[in-house]
Amino acid sequence: MAARPPARRPAHGGATPALALALAALLALAAALFGGRPAEARDRAAHERAWAGRGALRPLAELLAVLERALPGRMIEADLDEEDGRPVYEIDWLLPDGRKLEVTLDARSGAWLKLEGPRLETAFRGSAPGGGGRP
Repeated sequence: MAARPPARRPAHGGATPALALALAALLALAAALFGGRPAEARDRAAHERAWAGRGALRPLAELLAVLERALPGRMIEADLDEEDGRPVYEIDWLLPDGRKLEVTLDARSGAWLKLEGPRLETAFRGSAPGGGGRP
């Protein structure tokens, strides 16, 4: 009987192509999640530092506390932006009934600049159906 040549190991260390592909996908996901902040987050942080250098901004946490006293629900997203040459916080707010409000506050004074969303007359704490209003 003829001797068989020794089996050759694949160049990828014995892993099947499917396993190698899964490992590559896992590494790519880990790099995306933990490999530093995405460009959008870096840009937002730089934007906030630039505005903070031009004048005192009210802390977002302080303004959120005011919103929490006026509106039931919670913040789902907040961004620092510029509107008419002044810094503003644009806040997406989720009410307990599922409605989403968009609140724009002056980032320096905390003044309410804009409030958008469905059925605003019932959005505020203590407002009766069919009535109510902003604090």
